[in-house]
Amino acid sequence: MTCCKPFSRHTAVVVSRRYQQKPHFVSIVCGKHLLLVDDMVTTGTTLSEAANCLLQIEDAQVSVATIAFAKSPLP
Repeated sequence: MTCCKPFSRHTAVVVSRRYQQKPHFVSIVCGKHLLLVDDMVTTGTTLSEAANCLLQIEDAQVSVATIAFAKSPLP
């Protein structure tokens, strides 16, 4: 199993920029099944953007796991 250093909290824009600035990353994950792990999902924006970026890579598959979801306030 290959593991990478986890990202600290990033906005979706930062995740997208990191992907775009590191084209060699594409060759590493091409054809792989990737697991994105987030300890707490509040809006899901960062996971969604990260997954969308990764899904642009040829033959990449993405799964998402989380420990907790932020409870939304009752209307």
